[in-house]
Amino acid sequence: MGKPSDTQDTAMEVAGTASPFTFTAPTHASCILTAMNDCRDRNELCDVILYTEECELSAHRIVLACCSPYFSAMFSNKHRESKQDRIKLIGIDSQSLTDLVAYAYTSTLVINESNVQNVLAGAGLLQITPVIEACCEFLQSLLDHENCLGIASFAEMHGCLKLYESSWSFVLENFSDVAKTEEFLSIPHEYLIELVKSGNLSVQSEESVLDCVLKWFNHNRVERLAGLATILKHVRLPLIASDVLKDKILGDPHLSCSPDCLALVANANRCSPDIDGGAPDSPEHVQFIPRKSIGQSTVLYVIGGERAPGRLNVDVVERFSPSKNAWTELCPMSTSRRGMGVASMDGYVYVIGGSDGLNSLRLVERYDPVSNNWTKLADLHQERSSVSAAVLDGKLYAIGGYDGSTSCLDSVERYDPIGNSWTYVANMSHQRSMSAVGVLNGFLYVVGGYNGAADLSTCEVYNPITNQWTDIPPMKACRCMSGVGVLDNKVYAIGGCDCSKSLNSIEIYDPQKQAWELGPDMSDRRSGLGVAVVGSKLYAVGGYTGDEYLSSMECYDPKVGGWSLVAPLGCGKRRFGCCS
Repeated sequence: MGKPSDTQDTAMEVAGTASPFTFTAPTHASCILTAMNDCRDRNELCDVILYTEECELSAHRIVLACCSPYFSAMFSNKHRESKQDRIKLIGIDSQSLTDLVAYAYTSTLVINESNVQNVLAGAGLLQITPVIEACCEFLQSLLDHENCLGIASFAEMHGCLKLYESSWSFVLENFSDVAKTEEFLSIPHEYLIELVKSGNLSVQSEESVLDCVLKWFNHNRVERLAGLATILKHVRLPLIASDVLKDKILGDPHLSCSPDCLALVANANRCSPDIDGGAPDSPEHVQFIPRKSIGQSTVLYVIGGERAPGRLNVDVVERFSPSKNAWTELCPMSTSRRGMGVASMDGYVYVIGGSDGLNSLRLVERYDPVSNNWTKLADLHQERSSVSAAVLDGKLYAIGGYDGSTSCLDSVERYDPIGNSWTYVANMSHQRSMSAVGVLNGFLYVVGGYNGAADLSTCEVYNPITNQWTDIPPMKACRCMSGVGVLDNKVYAIGGCDCSKSLNSIEIYDPQKQAWELGPDMSDRRSGLGVAVVGSKLYAVGGYTGDEYLSSMECYDPKVGGWSLVAPLGCGKRRFGCCS
């Protein structure tokens, strides 16, 4: 060999001082799997055959073991199957096995309503966690009144705890609608007991629980009579009128012959749980405690307001049902208006004051959801637009507002529905229009607003016993045209505007700590929005971003800790009345 040239020597010296270079092929793993799948398709280098009664599949042990802990244990721990060329699988259908083996090679699997249950069962057997989770997520997206009981049962059978809990929660939250389905009539005795026992069962009255149990019983009276009393003992019979029990239980010839049912009705007529003593959480005491949902609202109303173009006032009344995620248009008000106070009391919706676009109003109307009609009530003493309204101890309050000519108001009026009359109570400490109000633990909490010169961060509380207002710590931000909701013994101040800037922020007041803290922001900035609590969730509706009127609505679930979009209004608007 000849002597290396000077140029070669120099190149070798440079190479010797270079830093190491690590090469990574980003598609290497997928290429390997693709190549192995091609081998499987051609039945090359395969070392095992999986078969059921209907099919057989060639595969590579190493691929199956890396994808499935079930196969990993089978092939690695000296099981009999580790030496077999052909392995029969029991408990999985042929199509699901085909799909799951293909998934092991491709990481791709089509899940639909037709195959999800079989695929989940097969993935559970083979312990393929990503597929199990994907199937559960898909089933979660399918939950409705018709299938939630079946999905809960299926999830429990296959050990899918998260899916079981979410589907069971859906059943509890939508029990009234679930009980109307055919699926409900066929649920096992034990399932119905678990439902009726739950304090989280969402119903409007305990009588409705009894009706659902009797409906289930009547579907198969002969076979279900013997176990009916074990279900009825979890219905809170002391909360049901005695004449109803007499009619629906004692009036039934089969039930009136049951000593256990007769004893339950007799015990229900006791005046107090203290007769038997026992702990406060004992079954005897629980019978006298209303379920959490009783007395809670199930729908929310959006009434009037203004919309673009030209700040047009509207008389439209809409009702939102969270269980159906849908809006219904109702009988309109007699007068188009914005900036009115709205509150619900004794099954009616009251609309107070507001502006017709030219004048502040004293007008008060009441909506009856049963007849879908409006009734005019006694006028306010004072014209009030941009007024807040709330119900406390069976009385309706009209708080602050603008008189339409000279000033924002600090005065407050209280309405007595029995006498159909308004009286003044103590003035607030501050003049406020466009404020927001909530009721918590027997007090009125009024937050923010506008005093004629500036947006406000100040807040105050009204005590109806002493007829006095007391200042509480101010919010971190000024909030005019905000909304208030009360949830979990805290006051939520939501959105609004600060110096004409619409806000998406939230502040939460804890009376125990006497302090405000920030909550999770909404997706959109909203001033002039509506806020209402339905069940255990808080809703923020419509409003103004600073550029456009919104039709969207967001829902806050404290269990999740965040906001999600739900069905929107028919059109964007703000400064409407909102209540649940």
